[in-house]
Amino acid sequence: MLLLISIYSTTVYMRRRRRSKRALRQFRDSQPIRALGGEERALVERTFHPRACGDDVRRLRGAYVRHGIKGRHGAGEWFDLIDDIEVKLHPGLRTRLGAINDAEVVLAKKQVIVLSLNGYTLADAVEAEQRKEQARVRLASGDLGTLDSGMTAGQAPAADGMAAVSAYDGDGGPAPTRLLGTRHEREQEMQLRQDAASRGSAGAIGIALGLAGVLICATFAQTMPALVAAPALILILGLWRYLAAPNRPLFTRPAQLRHMRGPLSLRAEVNAYEEQNIRSIAIYMGEVKAKYPASWFEHLKSRLPSGTMDLEMDTQGHVVRHGQLSIYQQRQRYPVVHWGRHATLAVLAALVLMVAWWIAAPLGTSVALAWNLVTGPSTVHADTAAGLRRHLPVPGDRLVASGTARCAVAREASARFSERGPAWLADCSRLTWGAAQAPRAIEIPATVRRLQRQAGRLRRNQGDSSPARSALQRALERVRGDHFLAHFPQLTEDAYNLCERRHDRACRRLRSALRMLRIKARRPQSGSDSIVLGRADTQLLAELIEAALAPVYGDSLREALTLAPETRARAVQLQLAEPADPLPAAKIIAWLDEHPGKALHALAQRMDERDFQIHAIVAAVDTEDGLMRVRLLPRGQVPTPWPDAVAPFMVIVLALLVLWQSWRARRLYVASRTRRRDVARWLPGVLR
Repeated sequence: MLLLISIYSTTVYMRRRRRSKRALRQFRDSQPIRALGGEERALVERTFHPRACGDDVRRLRGAYVRHGIKGRHGAGEWFDLIDDIEVKLHPGLRTRLGAINDAEVVLAKKQVIVLSLNGYTLADAVEAEQRKEQARVRLASGDLGTLDSGMTAGQAPAADGMAAVSAYDGDGGPAPTRLLGTRHEREQEMQLRQDAASRGSAGAIGIALGLAGVLICATFAQTMPALVAAPALILILGLWRYLAAPNRPLFTRPAQLRHMRGPLSLRAEVNAYEEQNIRSIAIYMGEVKAKYPASWFEHLKSRLPSGTMDLEMDTQGHVVRHGQLSIYQQRQRYPVVHWGRHATLAVLAALVLMVAWWIAAPLGTSVALAWNLVTGPSTVHADTAAGLRRHLPVPGDRLVASGTARCAVAREASARFSERGPAWLADCSRLTWGAAQAPRAIEIPATVRRLQRQAGRLRRNQGDSSPARSALQRALERVRGDHFLAHFPQLTEDAYNLCERRHDRACRRLRSALRMLRIKARRPQSGSDSIVLGRADTQLLAELIEAALAPVYGDSLREALTLAPETRARAVQLQLAEPADPLPAAKIIAWLDEHPGKALHALAQRMDERDFQIHAIVAAVDTEDGLMRVRLLPRGQVPTPWPDAVAPFMVIVLALLVLWQSWRARRLYVASRTRRRDVARWLPGVLR
């Protein structure tokens, strides 16, 4: 979508440029109205620095359009057009733009420069800009005296469709603007003027960065605790700034104030931004722009023009006193409410809280572990499951236990089954202690028995006997390592019945292999239901069959070892961190091909008689659904208050911090809006 928008914008931009160049070529053939004067040429060269400037002045009339294209990071190329011709406009001429514009222009090498627009000349615009610059210099330097505006009411740019007006003295001329004096702002006045609702937000950012740094150091730099010094310092500095913000402005100093007297007027201003000319209204005293507080501006705008007024402003034009009313008086009567720092800290603390929650999950276990580390862990000795249930260890305790338990059934029951046989189905890193329930009998369906028998023969490369094959054929097959597989259609049917409702990877691979063998395998004679497999195909087919059978065996074992509800209430499941040694499997593998049910029952009995001895740290304890589950930490891993207790406690601290700061921010924001309404009701009576 973004690519399509970019292509469309570029296409429109290039089409307008081509149309503008075509219009410019036609405009060059138009008749000039007069010759360019020497003063005008010097002004154009001084203002626009064109490569070459023509000698003739032409008239251009038409609608105004601004177009361009936006680049990366807000940069772009923008052009002003009058009657589809690109023109160069002085900023002072933009206030005279209308729907239809009448302009005098001069042609340069690659530019069309506007000399006058709707009766307002480039010389007037440059002169007005120079007067403003001189007034700004006088204001900054504090040069006392008269700042004559030099502009009549009719020359001022229009504001809201009306010419700007100013007060006149008794002789009919414009009242002069005078700079009467200067003074230094007092410390208390500076604090009142610089006060803002967002004061202290820098401290809130420092607190959030410090907390995030401590959390990251505790999680990812566990072996270098000295690294926490940097985020701890940021946290301390942020906390100091957060608490001291209302009374100690940051990076501010008292301003130089100028006492001025003169008439106030409204003037229109136009600022170009991308494809728009944004119009606004500003208040001027002579040629100095008076930047009023927003709450004052709305009341003054409807009362101008007015008589001569005394103002105090800083060197940047920010008004601090209008007549008898000062910003210091307003903020003493209605103090600024500092709610921004609370909102900033609540939002940033919520972000750090999400990271801490993710690190500390599951929260119940990590908080219990952290609390136990702080208060001091204990050692739990247990010889029976009932004794362990009675002592009920908590995360962080050391568990010393020994006895006989039952191995669990592996969760993944397909991979590498052919190498280790059904013993791979036993996961002795998960032990059920205190089961006291013999395994149930295991019945294997006939389809599974036939498939297991074929897989065993394939694995041992024992071909089926058939009187149709001669002794020479059998000898050649043994030399080549081939395998004679009889009743291939029956094997295929059994495999498809086994995988009829299954969509796991083992069944998908088995079905695909059987389809390929049906096509490419050699048949000893035409119309036979037997095939001859090569050595590689023989081993692959055996592995695929046993991989597809493994989940069936796993489900059978799981059903045989399922605990009754009353047994679960007495048993304990131990989750070891290290993989356990496999069970002895020689006899089980020998029984598997001919008696798979017997082999699985023998495996279940061995799984039920696993001896264990544990010296480990408890990582988590869960007693859901009656069965007590204890997860242990890896050998050699000992939790410590640093860093294991940092993330859980930070979750609690951050959650409380977010709730507290959110409540404070909302409460103070409501108070700030009430203050704004009170100021709006109070100002009309005192601002004259």
